[in-house]
Amino acid sequence: MSICKISASIVGIAAAVLLATPSAQAAMSRNWVWCANDDHANLPDRQIEGCTAIINAATETRKNMAIAYNNRGNGYADKKQYERALPDYDHALRLSPDYSVGFRNRGLAYNGLKQYDKAISDYNEAIRLDPRYGAAFNSRGSSYYSKKNYDRAIADYSEAIRIDPNSAFPYRNRGLAYVDKGEFDRAIPDLDKALQLDPKFVAAYNDRGRAYYGKGDYDNAIADYGETVRLDPNYSYGYRNRGQALINKKDYDRAISDLDHAIQLDPNYVDAYNDRGRAFFAKQDYDRAIVEWTEAIRLDPNFTIGYRNRGLALLDKKLYDQAIADLDIALKQDPKFISALNDRASAYEGKGDYAHALADRDAAIKLDPNGTSSYRSRGYANSYLGHFDAAAADLARV
Repeated sequence: MSICKISASIVGIAAAVLLATPSAQAAMSRNWVWCANDDHANLPDRQIEGCTAIINAATETRKNMAIAYNNRGNGYADKKQYERALPDYDHALRLSPDYSVGFRNRGLAYNGLKQYDKAISDYNEAIRLDPRYGAAFNSRGSSYYSKKNYDRAIADYSEAIRIDPNSAFPYRNRGLAYVDKGEFDRAIPDLDKALQLDPKFVAAYNDRGRAYYGKGDYDNAIADYGETVRLDPNYSYGYRNRGQALINKKDYDRAISDLDHAIQLDPNYVDAYNDRGRAFFAKQDYDRAIVEWTEAIRLDPNFTIGYRNRGLALLDKKLYDQAIADLDIALKQDPKFISALNDRASAYEGKGDYAHALADRDAAIKLDPNGTSSYRSRGYANSYLGHFDAAAADLARV
């Protein structure tokens, strides 16, 4: 089962540095403090209020008006209201076409809307205007990462590190890209560096845990996931991922406890239901496992693994027709799902339908000619059908 991962972090949308300080009225000064929102001292609504007052007053220079529009866009973006943020960024860039921060921030909004090509175009412009804009390289890397273009993402993160070697974000993000490429030994040093620079970087602990998990080092993975939930007790990913590692160590009761926490924090967490089902299945509590996978499917009807896993539990309960129905759906969603083919073949065999079982074994072997278990099972099916020479040939390959 794949480990839940978090999307690549991007440096937060920082309010632009003001180019001029208004001095006409104390109220206006207050509005600028709210609009700038340095270090996110105020809630986004207060930032939006301050920027809106400045925009409506229309007494500032073009550059400062551009900053006010940009910063109001930041307020909307912090609320994930990216569609409302975009017109403000557009206005800021019309007022100040050489505003690199504005291009980068608009790119972040497009990224939030999953319009990655538009985001990359804006980051390109930000970098053209400021070739040493490390945050823009980092953000562009995150859009390439979201497009699963990990090599381009890594190149951008590397440039961000070259420009600012003291920023934890690009180290973490490059480590994340290496994790997703399966290059765990290259990921871990980057994540070590991110944590050296920021010892409270929860996502970096989570990703290093994923790297250790990928290497089969479940103890170190569990330690890192434990650190995530120590730093942030509401971090559902950490509980889920630690639960998954505990399953691999056959510590099912502790795994279930962690997965209970993850689901309590996020009742719609499909992967956590799936893993809790796996833990109950391993304890041979098939009824509880079926309940978990049924909920995962309810939350996400396209959750192929849920259908396959529930089908497997039904198979072990010898409910062959129900198992076949679930495995049919899994294979409709993913016709190359070898485990589902083999499980459905076993269900057909349980019903004594060796012809259909043989067809599924054939399909599994076609997809994976080196799968010895499929040859063994096909050999048994051939023997039941009286195809003794074919059975002998299959069993000889085991």
